[in-house]
Amino acid sequence: ELGDQRGMVVALYELGTSAWYQGAYRASQQILEERLDISREIGSRDGIASSLMELGTVAWALGDDRQAEELHQEGLALYTEIDHQVGIAMSLSALGTDACQMKAYGRARQLFQKSLAICEEVDHLWGTGYALFGLAWVANEKGEYAQALQLGQQSLALCEMLADPSLAAWAYTVLGTAARELGDLAGSRNRYGHALQTAADMDALPSALHVLAGLAALMAAEGEGARSLELLTLVLHHPASWQITRNEAAARIAALEAELPPDVVAAARERGRARRLESTLVELLEETCS
Repeated sequence: ELGDQRGMVVALYELGTSAWYQGAYRASQQILEERLDISREIGSRDGIASSLMELGTVAWALGDDRQAEELHQEGLALYTEIDHQVGIAMSLSALGTDACQMKAYGRARQLFQKSLAICEEVDHLWGTGYALFGLAWVANEKGEYAQALQLGQQSLALCEMLADPSLAAWAYTVLGTAARELGDLAGSRNRYGHALQTAADMDALPSALHVLAGLAALMAAEGEGARSLELLTLVLHHPASWQITRNEAAARIAALEAELPPDVVAAARERGRARRLESTLVELLEETCS
């Protein structure tokens, strides 16, 4: 029976994380809560810690910052208690991601740097790649775009070595943002195109929506404000969007509404509400990857 329960812990992890990648956050939460209960029942501290971590990531996606941070702190404490170095490192990166959503970029940088140091010491390549991505994200938010390019490229190199598409999508996204802000619009479109293709191939809807928000910002920089507003409206109202993506979309929509004529705004928002994600991805992939 114990073996069956341990097998269930593994299976529920796969189901819970799969639901998260598809944007089914409430389903993911229910699955992971069941996993947490079983892990506690059989005394699996590693299972408890990883369940707490994944539940924190669900809370982050839904915008419950306090709950996300509390769950990740609880996971970190348990990983520290059992001296699980990779778990400690990934907990620190998760807390860095929480800090980014709360715009505490100085704290986020410190957390990602601590995670990076541990991952490099224990030679955990995925964790190293994620920490580098996190540091690139922070650099973008602080306006340090050349540094973001360098860190993002280092993260991407590890993604390619590991053949890990989830991390590659995030690395390409921060590279697209850095290139856009540095005025390399063609380079930005190329990197966003790679990010979008990778996310679409994985059926990772939240990642794809986050890339769309970046592409919409690029379109605005290219003078296509109405189309940018249209895409951002889709992103804002799609149920799979992370809260951090919604926040970005809402801020950019407000800026565009202040610039564009009211009739253009109304038409663009109407078109955005009528859009479907699947057909939009096909359309943009044809443009960015042609």
